[in-house]
Amino acid sequence: MKLDKYSLDTHAIVWYLLKDKKLSKVAENSVRQVFDKKAIGIISVMVVLELYYVSLKDKKFDFSKTMELMKNANLKIINFDMRVLSKAVELPRGLDIHDRIIVATSILINSQLVTRDGILRNLFPNETIW
Repeated sequence: MKLDKYSLDTHAIVWYLLKDKKLSKVAENSVRQVFDKKAIGIISVMVVLELYYVSLKDKKFDFSKTMELMKNANLKIINFDMRVLSKAVELPRGLDIHDRIIVATSILINSQLVTRDGILRNLFPNETIW
């Protein structure tokens, strides 16, 4: 059986773990599948860095605990390399650098990106889930 594959944006993970109502039902289901090992989760190393940054600003979000939960999920962390860089510079103008890296990773892995980011959803409507 072939598993679905989802690239997860930072807030999709944060809001899933905090059980935040900002997470749509579709996004919640996608993230849950990854944590339940019923789908493959892809995250850019940039997302890991952003998760750490969120933990510095939000006392309710524990980075160490998140990393432990991610170890037990069906997640693969993709490093920033020349392939990701090459794809990132091909993307449309107006994207923040961290979004470029996350989107480039998602495109290279050929997975749908679970994101609330309206700019990304407008630029890549067939490649995003929310």
